[in-house]
Amino acid sequence: EAALEGMATKGLWYMPTLHITSETARQGRNWPAHMSERMKAAHPVHCAGVAKAHAMGIRIAVGTDGGPGSVMNEMRLLVACGLTPMEAIVAATRSTAEVLGILGTTGTLEVGRRADLVVVRGDPDRDITALASHDAIAMVIKGGEVQGTGDADPVAAMRSAAHTT
Repeated sequence: EAALEGMATKGLWYMPTLHITSETARQGRNWPAHMSERMKAAHPVHCAGVAKAHAMGIRIAVGTDGGPGSVMNEMRLLVACGLTPMEAIVAATRSTAEVLGILGTTGTLEVGRRADLVVVRGDPDRDITALASHDAIAMVIKGGEVQGTGDADPVAAMRSAAHTT
């Protein structure tokens, strides 16, 4: 608790990397038994620390030591620890860009900033897992170009996604 109070006082960021305790506990068969058991015990404490930091107003950003999909998993874990889905999305985008010192060029959807987008059917502000379902992806825009869409008409796909939320 003293560490969190110090972070709050100094205005420091918290990048909890919940993925480490969660995945090590979940994938216990891939770890020595003592390590898996320690992570199973550590994860609820880790999550409680995130909830406490959030309640104290400590700014949270997203980072992981995992591979593809780990940022999405980290957002899901942040929600499980008490952040709203939108707070988790902001932690993974705007907040992380600010921590990295690149908020002036990316991290938010604004004219003149770089952004890659995933347009989904559903409302990730209500259900963060809407971002994780391949079936829910209506369109991917990377570098200003439509990279893929499950629909023949990308504009119709975007309109459809907007109307389902």
